[in-house]
Amino acid sequence: MLYVMVLIRIAFCDFRTRRIPDREIGLLFGIGLLLLVAQGTGVSGTHLVGAFVISGPMLVASLLYEGAFGGGDIKLMAAAG
Repeated sequence: MLYVMVLIRIAFCDFRTRRIPDREIGLLFGIGLLLLVAQGTGVSGTHLVGAFVISGPMLVASLLYEGAFGGGDIKLMAAAG
């Protein structure tokens, strides 16, 4: 529930200011890590792949095409993965 609440807060902040604060992304990342610890799975290769499978191509697209994605969007996808 907390994870979803942070996502909603990020959505409102992004809608209003067109920026995603790093502290919100860090909070989302921290909640994700806590969930992994609580489930007893730990960080594995699949989690790392999940972090970069979307954010990697987004980064490449933003480098090739100006304005394709913002840095906050890329960090958000990496943290959510």
